[in-house]
Amino acid sequence: MNLPSKYQGNELAGRPPTPLALQFAADGDSDRLNLRALLSLIRRQILMIATIIGICLLLAVLITQNAQRLYTANADILLKPTAETITPSTDPAADNRPRGSEQVETEIQFIQSRDLTGKVFDQLALARDQDFVAQLTGTGRINGLLRSVGLASASSGSAAMTAPKLREAAIDQLQGGLTVKRVGNSFALRLSATNGDPVLAARIANGYARIYANDQVATKVAGTQNAVGILRNRMEALRVTAQNDFRAVQQYRISNSLQSKSGTSLTEQEISAYNQQVAIARAEATQDAARLAAARNGGGAGDSATSAVVIALRGQRAALSVRVAELSEKYLPSHPDLVSAKQQLDDIDGQIRNEVGRAIRTLQAQAQASSARLGSLAGSLGGASSKLDRNNRALVDLDDLERRATASQALYDSYLNRYKEFVARSGAEQANSSLLSGAAVPDSPSSPNLVLNLLLGFLIGALVGTATAIAVEGAYAGFTTAEEVEHRLLVRCLGSIPLLRSLPTHGDLPLAAIEAHPGGAFTESIRSILAASRQSTNSRNQVIAVTSASPDEGKTTIAACLARVAAMAHEKVAIIDCDVIRRNLSITCGAEAGQPGLLELFAGVAPLELFPPLPQLGGATLFGITTPFEGGTRLLEKGKLHRLVALLRERFDVVILDCAPILPIAETREIVTLADNVIVVTRWRATSDRMVRAALKMLPLQAIGDLGIVLNGIDLRQRLRFGDGDPQIFAKSNKNYYTSKPA
Repeated sequence: MNLPSKYQGNELAGRPPTPLALQFAADGDSDRLNLRALLSLIRRQILMIATIIGICLLLAVLITQNAQRLYTANADILLKPTAETITPSTDPAADNRPRGSEQVETEIQFIQSRDLTGKVFDQLALARDQDFVAQLTGTGRINGLLRSVGLASASSGSAAMTAPKLREAAIDQLQGGLTVKRVGNSFALRLSATNGDPVLAARIANGYARIYANDQVATKVAGTQNAVGILRNRMEALRVTAQNDFRAVQQYRISNSLQSKSGTSLTEQEISAYNQQVAIARAEATQDAARLAAARNGGGAGDSATSAVVIALRGQRAALSVRVAELSEKYLPSHPDLVSAKQQLDDIDGQIRNEVGRAIRTLQAQAQASSARLGSLAGSLGGASSKLDRNNRALVDLDDLERRATASQALYDSYLNRYKEFVARSGAEQANSSLLSGAAVPDSPSSPNLVLNLLLGFLIGALVGTATAIAVEGAYAGFTTAEEVEHRLLVRCLGSIPLLRSLPTHGDLPLAAIEAHPGGAFTESIRSILAASRQSTNSRNQVIAVTSASPDEGKTTIAACLARVAAMAHEKVAIIDCDVIRRNLSITCGAEAGQPGLLELFAGVAPLELFPPLPQLGGATLFGITTPFEGGTRLLEKGKLHRLVALLRERFDVVILDCAPILPIAETREIVTLADNVIVVTRWRATSDRMVRAALKMLPLQAIGDLGIVLNGIDLRQRLRFGDGDPQIFAKSNKNYYTSKPA
């Protein structure tokens, strides 16, 4: 047969690979909590969850009925919101400081202590109470119940207990049944004693309250006596210390001539007077020194220049200077009158210099006297200052000694007053608490609480049931939704086929349902699979191979339905039975022995024209197997099936290959390479993902143009309980689009 090269089987098997995995925008939300998926899981496993909740509720009822009845008696205690201190304090309000929350918590811990509990046991004489002892020795109802369920032995209840062991066990039980709580933010405490005997519960609660108050008084009496002894010893030591400190002050005064502080004041007045005289003397000495310096540097300036003799001589000199000037204009320098006048002028200048010299010597003597007086006054001032320094240093030590003596005396007085207070208080101690309300005998038991136990049983059952449901669902390996298929296999899900019995008036035969309801939900789901297979990236979508991972997945039925739906669309359809082992398609469509089949076609005995359209397939042409192949014979031998598919591509619009399962039949893995689209059928919630994944690994994916998964046999009546990852959940809302009338 001469065929174009593009229809050769080897060429088809060697075409370049195309991507099969899909990436969906919905994957971006995979880390978000899917509440609808959780609710769907609960709906699926609601029966198991309800069963577990029912069992837990039944256990709660049984436990409540068999548990011992416990009674709780309450006694209220008022704490006085003041505290006392033994040692003196500088804070006058320290003895009336309000109690803090930490002090209240301390009192609670004291009430719950083993020491106080032991006193309650002793003073209430509980060792002689037969009912109480029966609870400890194992003859009570609690131990009887434990023995009835095998948690305690009979010998343990009757064994005799020694007095110390009995007391320790009693303290443990009393502590276990005692609860002390603060009432709000007040200074009131509520003591709750729980016991199987209501009268004994009231006795224990009142006993705790009474013994707690009495113990406070006893503690205060012992504390007062101890404080008196401590204060007495401390006070004697402080008295001796105060006397020694006062004696040290007086001895220091005597040794440093500091009988009074007035001597220091007189020295300070003397220093003040000296300071004034020194200032005056320093000013006079400075003034005299300035006059002397001016006289020496000014050439007659100062007091000497203003004396009467100097003034007269300068007047004469001025007149002679005028006469010398006049004579100098008239005569030569050698003229007798000019020479005589100049001689007189020189004489007057000599007299003026003599007068100025005498004045400078007078100023020098006066300056020396002023400096000597200043030095004398400065020496007197230094002596007075040294004396004042010595007195001040002595006063510093004296002040420290006086402070010590004053502090010792004040501390001694404080302890003395405190000692008198404790001596006066001895014998008048009162408790820091009072009983607000005594415990009455309870009328009804406080435990067990049926409502609370039922609520706990329901919560535990719900948690255990939900956890079990999640575990069961997590261990389930089947496919429920298209989203699961795509998430686990990374392969496109082409759609899902509903179970016929879940559709009203559709019957049990798929081909008959398509004929009777061409516009129904089942027919539309087949059309959806056909449309989805043609929406691949492959350029040719003419040959469709239908297979499955294992037998009994419904692949033959879906292949026949695809042929029927395509034929209803007026397409020329050919369907080939490629399962030489079971031949289910040929048997279903009525291919009998003697009719032309694939064996005859491959042998050249029966041409294509002898294969007529079948009415049950809507006019599609069936290439079935009427004569069984010999053992070991396969369709792919010598390229016969390759050539048949290539020939059918030229004569038919759609060619459907009903292939054998992938896992048991190796030939299927090569037959699917002849198709443009491969449909792998899996049964809804039956086929495991491991099986499908193993089948896909066996396929030559690089030689397959497009591959998709179909979920078959979905029960629409249960579909809403299995999540929202499949378009079939909207079938109910779209039912008005479906019609049962033939087209």
